[in-house]
Formats: sequence, structure tokens, C-alpha cells
Amino acid sequence: WADLIPVIESAQPAAVRVEREREFGSGVCIHADGVFMSAGHTCGSKGTVSLVTFPDGTEMEAVCTALSRTYDIGLLLVLDRPPSPLPCATLAPNAPELGDRLVCVGNHSRRDFDVSQGRVTGWESDDRLANQMELGGLHHSAWTYWGFSGAPLFNERGEVVSIHTSWNPMTTTRLGLTWEAMMSFIGP
Repeated sequence: WADLIPVIESAQPAAVRVEREREFGSGVCIHADGVFMSAGHTCGSKGTVSLVTFPDGTEMEAVCTALSRTYDIGLLLVLDRPPSPLPCATLAPNAPELGDRLVCVGNHSRRDFDVSQGRVTGWESDDRLANQMELGGLHHSAWTYWGFSGAPLFNERGEVVSIHTSWNPMTTTRLGLTWEAMMSFIGP
């Protein structure tokens, strides 16, 4: 896993903490002008303003502009355009495959960002996927904790392939949004 250190160093600056009221989660900057992607339940509802914080301590307010409760994904847009481009991550052009290595960057406190590594371990079967999309269709083994909802899952090239959405308390399986659902929501 030591070969993933350059991936972590290049991807981590684009990770963010998303905080609203007394709740917080994680997310990722996907456009240098201040577009952020996170779990839908982290974003609140359309029009909700959140405080977004980068690992270097840079803070800004962003408003939820798009939300899908079905897929548990949301987009936030910075309220005041930043004076310089923000660190942002690239979305992967292809879906991950079973066994692919992942890097997860999330924030479970108001201080440090945590990095964990894991693999794609599977997907929900088609019948369960239709009924439990809110739990996420991608299974992964990267360590997560409270506050990791919306944390980006990066591939070995540092591209976002998913966001962590939840975990199944019955099986302890970590769950993420499928790449297909993520790309369908964001659009071309």
C-alpha cells in the first residue's frame, strides 16, 4: 500500500468537511470554482447553507443546489467565488472493478482528516439495489467512522469513483454510491 502515498498526497487536499447546524460529514471538491459533492443526508435539503472546510483550514459557505434522496448524493456550490482555484479532484472515467484498491479521505472530528485504504468488495444484487439504494450499491472495505458520510473514495490514479454513504449495521459492510449513479446524477 505504500505506493498509494502519492495518490493520498494529491487527493487529500480536495477532501472537505461539510458542517451544518450541529451535524457534519465529509465531501470532495469536484470543480475549482467551488462545486462540492457529498452524501445527500450530509447536504440537508436544497437551499441549505453549510460550512465547508478544507484540510488546510480554508473555510467557506456553500449552498445545496442539487439533491437526490434516492441515491443519497448532493451538490453544494460556494456562495462567494474564491479568488483563486480551489484544490479539486477528478471524477473517474470508468467504474471500479471488484478488488480495485481504494483510498478514502474523511473527517470524523472537527480537527484532522483521516485516510484509510480498502478495496471494492462487491455490489448489492439488482433486487436489493432497487429497494435499498439509500444505503449505497457499492461495497468497500475502507475504514470509516461517524462523519465519513460523503467522503470520497479514490482509485489508484487519485480519481473519485464513489462517495461513502453509509454502513450496514447488520453486516458492518461499508457502502458507497455506485459510479453509475454518481455519474448519472452529476451529468455530462
